[in-house]
Amino acid sequence: MVNSLTNYEVSIIKNLLGKPNFKNQEIAGLINRSRGDAKSDVSSGRISNIKNDQIQKYKNIDACSDKEVETFLENAKNLKILVSTTDNNPISNSMLEVLFPSKSTDTTKLNITETDQIECKLGFNIVMKTIAAFANNKGGYFAFGVKDKTWDVVGLNPAKLKKFQEFDLKDINQKIRTALGADLQVQKAVYRIENKFVGIMYIAEAKIKPLIFTKSDGKEGFAEGHIYYRYSGEDRLIAPLDLQNIIEVRIRDLSKTILTKHISQILDAGPTNSAVLNLETGEVDGASGKFVIDEKLLKEIEFIKEGEFQEKSGKPTLKLVGELTQTTGVKTVTSLGNITNHNLMMAFLNQETVENSVAFVKHLSFTQTQWLPIYYFMKMANIDRYNAQKLIAEAVGSLKGSVKFQTLRIKEGKLPPKGGQADAKYIQLLKAGSTFEIGDMSKQEKRCLLRSIQSLSKYDCDLSYILGILKLFYPDEFNSDKKYTYKSMIRATISYVDATYFR
Repeated sequence: MVNSLTNYEVSIIKNLLGKPNFKNQEIAGLINRSRGDAKSDVSSGRISNIKNDQIQKYKNIDACSDKEVETFLENAKNLKILVSTTDNNPISNSMLEVLFPSKSTDTTKLNITETDQIECKLGFNIVMKTIAAFANNKGGYFAFGVKDKTWDVVGLNPAKLKKFQEFDLKDINQKIRTALGADLQVQKAVYRIENKFVGIMYIAEAKIKPLIFTKSDGKEGFAEGHIYYRYSGEDRLIAPLDLQNIIEVRIRDLSKTILTKHISQILDAGPTNSAVLNLETGEVDGASGKFVIDEKLLKEIEFIKEGEFQEKSGKPTLKLVGELTQTTGVKTVTSLGNITNHNLMMAFLNQETVENSVAFVKHLSFTQTQWLPIYYFMKMANIDRYNAQKLIAEAVGSLKGSVKFQTLRIKEGKLPPKGGQADAKYIQLLKAGSTFEIGDMSKQEKRCLLRSIQSLSKYDCDLSYILGILKLFYPDEFNSDKKYTYKSMIRATISYVDATYFR
């Protein structure tokens, strides 16, 4: 839900927070400008959260060096955001007009500054280090026929212009493959500025980063194993934090790719015909139930590598035959002995699979807290309303008042009280899938958002989206040092979502 910060961005923020002349709002503005996309903006409230160590995953990240901050500030100051046009072609005239505007006072000069996306050269010479640097950042442009530093539009002379026009991109693609072991999107165009002709070459961002030089070239000044990154006006070896950020994004994208593949396979086979094998426990869990592969047999299972299976070989690596033997002690994701309200809340918000789901249902008869999720656990335990009431009523040592409330709640399908009117604006934002910065909201706004969630049906919003919002409230809003008066409203909203999606 929230636009997550990278470790690199957090290290920049922590350094700036240590400087007296940078306020939270200004720091947020710098981070947002460096991102170049309004949809990924973060708020000053997030900066405040980091300053006060309120976000657990950011606590152990150290502030970066002053030199890295200087580079960041220079990039943020000179960043030219690629604005969207009706033409998505990166070398279209409409795009180039935005990227290479002329000065109003002197049309022979470009109105640009040093940037991490543009490299100006007087002649037509392509530098491999710059190509690698552009590709490892967000892509960029060579402008041949423009004097660096002064931005004078000299243009290519007829001989160089002809050479540029006749230059076959296959040659540069082959050179890139040889030096970097990758294929990149490379495009070129001739762009006219007044009566001068400038050669433009676009290098796209690499799909898989980082690009690493696989060979050395003393003439061009790069060595095997070098990773170059584009900084403001220069190509240099990548800084550790930038490399860490690239690796984090790559791991995240890889995880999404693998997950997408599995989801596609499940849809092809049909959800009822699919199951998940846990290679650690041997548990196979599907729509119709679960079984466990014996640990001795589990060690013998090998997977055929994709593309190596041959039909004529006849059989997979291991074929399971024989009779199934009933066993006990099956391991599952979550199994808690002494269940607490917090356990129950977190299991619901994270949509965990719990072994003792019946015990989670019974738990409601042992707590004086009335509004807690229950239908999710009833569904997991495969018990209906009648049997759920019976379980709660017959629980040994239960609280009489709790039993009465919970059994009546299940029997009549009661929903928790909203505590006020919903807000049409918030309902519209929720239906549109908007993000919410809880840290920046007042107590009144938070209460209004919770009431609005309680006005939604399960057809209005995706469950994971709503759970993501509720996670912003819980458990952070339940810290012992906080004295909020709307904890009961948060619990009631969670219970409403539970009833709406699982009853």
